[in-house]
Amino acid sequence: MTDDLHDQLVRFSVEEMAQLDKVDLIVDKAITVGDPSVAWVHIHGLRRGGELAGRAIAKTLYEIRERWSIFAGDDFVDAASAGTGFSPQTIRKGMDYWEFVLRPHPELIGLPVGALHLIAPAAKSGELEDEDWEELRTAPDKEAVREIIRRKRGAKTSSGITLVVMLERDGTLKARRGGGPYVNFGYFNLEATDLVAKQAITRVCRVSGIIAR
Repeated sequence: MTDDLHDQLVRFSVEEMAQLDKVDLIVDKAITVGDPSVAWVHIHGLRRGGELAGRAIAKTLYEIRERWSIFAGDDFVDAASAGTGFSPQTIRKGMDYWEFVLRPHPELIGLPVGALHLIAPAAKSGELEDEDWEELRTAPDKEAVREIIRRKRGAKTSSGITLVVMLERDGTLKARRGGGPYVNFGYFNLEATDLVAKQAITRVCRVSGIIAR
């Protein structure tokens, strides 16, 4: 077990958990007035908050991104980075741990943020099974989580069964298992101009862990 208090399991009070509920009100307000800066201002305030603030920021970013088509403007990550001051990488990592870890498994809310970042890539790629999530629920700190993920991802890599899905520049989808050859299996129309089609392709790639060339 680590000596770093920030790597330990955290128990939040009802008052602290209310920060997450407030996010829904902020997102609704941003939609009502048609201005995402309502969310950016809220995030700036959260940056001065306590231990739960990072989770609330991640939720705010995720919820605004899911509704970004309502707001006419730039690429979401670029707009969020300009509005909040966070780097694109930080924004993507925060949204990932909310979307793939805390949203489907809210019982893990007490894990330190560093542990959530460790879980997110494995969760996003679909590597974690029910027994892995059960083990994560009882993890006392970041180091315990690190060991669970290392063991899980290491086992998959060594056994050569990791599934890799690629999206080529011409829209071709191909996949391979472990170190085997790539097999073409589908196609995305990357020249589509319809906004809904573009958003659908982006979401499928993000959720499925598809790697774009």
